[in-house]
Amino acid sequence: MVEIVPRLALFVDFLKANPGIRIAAPEVGGRLAELLEIVGLDASRLVTGAVRAKIVYQPRSTGCGTANVQES
Repeated sequence: MVEIVPRLALFVDFLKANPGIRIAAPEVGGRLAELLEIVGLDASRLVTGAVRAKIVYQPRSTGCGTANVQES
């Protein structure tokens, strides 16, 4: 969650403008869902498991525990 939320934070406006975009996450509920609602995103957008899509938006990946400067 510590690595997922900073990546999403840069794209909150984009995600709000495109409500059809789903967010792949390790779990559907829990604290991540609470944090999404705090930043104004509906937790029902979370999906888990194997996901297929025609278009995928993926923030830069980083090593475990080392977020990029822009995202932190």
